[in-house]
This record gives sequence, C-alpha cells and structure tokens, in this order.
Amino acid sequence: MTRSLRCALASTIETQVCILALIVFAACTLQAQVAGSGNIQGTVTDATGAVVANATVTLTNTNSGVAHVTQTDGAGVYLFPNIEIATYNLKVTATGFETYVKTNIVLEVGSNIAINPKLAVGRADVTVETHADALALQTEDTSFKQTIDHAAMDEMPLNGRQMAALVTTSGGSSAAPGGDFTGSKYSYQTIAVSVAGGMGNTTEWKLDGGNNIDFMSNANLPFPFPDAVQEFSVESVNLGERGGEQSGGLVNVITKSGTDQYHGDGFEFIRNNYLDATNFFAASKDTLHQNQYGGTIGGPIIPHHHKLFGFGGYQRTVALFSTSVNTAYVPTAANLTGDFSVTDPPPGSSTSCGNSPCNSTIH
Repeated sequence: MTRSLRCALASTIETQVCILALIVFAACTLQAQVAGSGNIQGTVTDATGAVVANATVTLTNTNSGVAHVTQTDGAGVYLFPNIEIATYNLKVTATGFETYVKTNIVLEVGSNIAINPKLAVGRADVTVETHADALALQTEDTSFKQTIDHAAMDEMPLNGRQMAALVTTSGGSSAAPGGDFTGSKYSYQTIAVSVAGGMGNTTEWKLDGGNNIDFMSNANLPFPFPDAVQEFSVESVNLGERGGEQSGGLVNVITKSGTDQYHGDGFEFIRNNYLDATNFFAASKDTLHQNQYGGTIGGPIIPHHHKLFGFGGYQRTVALFSTSVNTAYVPTAANLTGDFSVTDPPPGSSTSCGNSPCNSTIH
C-alpha cells in the first residue's frame, strides 16, 4: 500500500513538529493516509462481448510507479476505488487472451471514470496498446464538475495567494453576498461561495478527502498555499453519497504528494511601492511592503522502493510597512452646528508604522 505524508508548514514550531512526524512516520508501519480522490472501474469483455472473469487488472501510477492490482469478478467487473489523482497505465491479462494495455489515463479529483477493455484471443506475450489522448468521459454519475489544475493556478492572478478565491473562476460559482474574506472564529480565510445558485452556507468543502468546514459559519477552513495544491474541483447537481452532505455544491481540494523523483521549487512574491504603479484615482502610491516567500519539496523517502513518499511546503507572509487611513471621526461641537472647517482627527489622516514591522502574518 502506498503511504504519503504531506505537510503545509506555517511556522518554526510547526516545521519542527512536521519533521518529527515525518521521522516517526517513516520508522513505523502506521495505517496509511488515504487521500482518495477518484475511482476507475470497468468491465472486461472479449471480442464477442462475453465477460471475462478472473482477469488480472493492473493500474500503475506513472509518476510514482505504484501499482494497484485486482481481478475481475464473475461479471467481468473490476474497481479501483479511492485512488489519488494522477496519470495511470492500465494493463489487463487473462489466460488465452492477448495482453491489453491502455496508457495516459488522466484521473482528476472527484472523477469516477469507466475503462472497458476488450480482449482479443491470442498469446499473452502479444500486447495490444492504446493511448488515451483526452480525459476519459465520466459516465458513472450525473454531476457537473469543473477542475482547476496546478498549471491554471500558476497562470491566474491571485491577490494574496488565497487559493480559495479561485473557486469562483469555475463555471456556475460566485461569491455569495458578504462572501469576501471576512474571517470567522477559526479562520481569516473563510469565504462563502454559491455554487449553481445555492446558498453560500450550503457548500461542502473537502481537503484530501476529509471535511474542511468551519462549523461556525459552514464555510471553508484554510487551504494550503497554491504551490502545495495539485488541483481542485467545483461540483454541483446530483451529488452522490461521497459529497452530498450539503445541499449546495462540493469544493474538493487535493494537495500534492511525493513521486519517485525528487522535485521542489522556491518562490518569492513582492508587493511594494517601489515596483507598484500608482492607482489612477490616488494622489500617491500606497505604502504596502509585502513579501510572500517559501518553497516545496517532494520525493521518495526510500528511493526506488515505490512504497513511501513525502511532500512538504512552507510559505511565510510578512507585511513590513503599511498605512491605515481613518475613515471615521468624532464630530466636534462646531461640526454639529454645520461648521466642518475643523475635524478631530482630520479626514484622510493616516497612521504609519515607520520603518519597523507594522503587521506580520504567517501562512
């Protein structure tokens, strides 16, 4: 069974805790974390349409090399439930038939796709290979789903790198009234999203297969930063038992996992008044100095073992300088009589933090 440990780090203490957890995880044979996100199933038949029972079906993850093996039942049916999103190769072998291979099967988050191999009579050492050039058609349920992958997340403008804001880029989704990042008791990233016309507090939020809901507001809890997310989907209409806990839509987020090769990246996003243009309607540039930096790394814990993988990511957000503008003031006695020549404090006055950090946040 494949084991995968994923961490989205937020502070020095949490970094140490995650590293300790990784060591313990690698040293022990604990129950594997299952971040199942999709199903692949089908029926194996011969050229006449007769089902082929007891055929061996092997599904191999092309990124990690992990292979899942099962056999068809008496009706020729096989099923790979709750497997992680990836690109797969499918191989089917049976006595008296040529080997069937289908490559480049792309499984997206929340997908439930069917691959129905047809075997030709012949020797098993003869292989018939087909290539899947497009996404497999989802025919096992009637829900409408749109997937936003990591490449799209990299290309989209994203203020503050708040990944949940990308949910509204999918078709049929929009921010519910008051749905901006207003925060809640547990999370400043909470946002209310209406999917297919549903109420903002009826959307189901999942992260790696588990609930990610702020139960105070029925909106989302924080998600990892974009570099740690593989993809997410927004789904609506006739949700099944796997995602039908709420009457609205389903937002399903999947984080990255390690593969059989080491990969990583580093990043820094800078916003300050040296680089930013002045707003057309502003008298001067704002004084925001913000840095968001971090990185990710993933790979095998034991090289070439195809059993244990790890992935970790870290992002820190620091606002070194900010200015706040007073938008309200206490009226003076003269103001109450209609004289606004003097106010306390004057409208538009600002408070500054100088050269010392004014606001520092960590994600």
